[in-house]
Amino acid sequence: MARISIDDAFIKQIQTLMNTDSPAKVTEEALTLLNWAANEVKSGRTIFSADSKAGNIHKLAMPSLTKIEPEKADSGV
Repeated sequence: MARISIDDAFIKQIQTLMNTDSPAKVTEEALTLLNWAANEVKSGRTIFSADSKAGNIHKLAMPSLTKIEPEKADSGV
């Protein structure tokens, strides 16, 4: 089992945002989201966030995701 060190105040801040008392839940959710994002980038997708009216759009900027090479599309031949 891997062990990581994360600032307690940072985890508490996210726990408050997520309305949970479990640091493990925060970690599980964060890794699930990172796994999804990595797979999206690997599939050649770009990740954006938008407000409810889609008038204010932001592209996700995460250095670790820029290191992922998208898979080459199958030519179907």
